Amino acid sequence: ITAGGPPVTVTNTVPGQNAYLTFTGSVGQRVTVLVENVNGLNPAELNLLKPDNTPAIPAPVTVTSSGAWMQTTTLTANGQYKILVDPLQTNVGTADVTLFNVPADLSGSITPGTPLTVTTTAPAQNATYTFTGVINTRVSLNLSGVTIQDLKVRVVKPGGTNLIVKTVGTSG
Repeated sequence: ITAGGPPVTVTNTVPGQNAYLTFTGSVGQRVTVLVENVNGLNPAELNLLKPDNTPAIPAPVTVTSSGAWMQTTTLTANGQYKILVDPLQTNVGTADVTLFNVPADLSGSITPGTPLTVTTTAPAQNATYTFTGVINTRVSLNLSGVTIQDLKVRVVKPGGTNLIVKTVGTSG
């Protein structure tokens, strides 16, 4: 599989058969994996293995008929990585797997009352913008011109806890 390339279809034909896709990764590279068009492999597990075959993510991601999305992971070693699709039970079927390079997250500051255009360039790239808040001051946020189908917006308190979490679609 190639990061930024087309999806690769994995197929298992007998229960217990796993699917592996390999790619060459380098230290500091940020990647994410999308599994979609799942047919017959519900449930399965998605894992990412380092060149020494140890997990590169804390725990496997569950693949359902809706697919799966792995959080962005920063690679810690140079070499050949494996994307593992492990069908559970007696499941056999197919799924499309896409590997993405994820550029650095966007960040900066936002000034209340001043519009800010935010443009991400790859799936799983996040954007964090800060502002100075004043206690007991009301805050509202208006998103318009949204082209991301499913977007989670958070306003986070100075201590790191969420003040507001809202899922937004293309209607803003």
